Amino acid sequence: PGNWDIPTFLFSYTMIGVCPVLFVFWKVYQRTEWRKLENIDFFDKDRALIDQYEEECIDEHPDPTIARRFWNLLCS
Repeated sequence: PGNWDIPTFLFSYTMIGVCPVLFVFWKVYQRTEWRKLENIDFFDKDRALIDQYEEECIDEHPDPTIARRFWNLLCS
């Protein structure tokens, strides 16, 4: 705080513009495919495993105490 220098400032803020330019250059130069976000499957292969894990991790709590129900009523 209060101790900054011009080269660090310029490098940091220049990279905000340089990184997108390098990305577009790489996509054009390598002729890689531009994909829509909707068409990318991030974890479809692992979806069944994730669903199984989530089902096993669901805690089955008994009915909450009166104090807990009151607290939930206040917080909702």
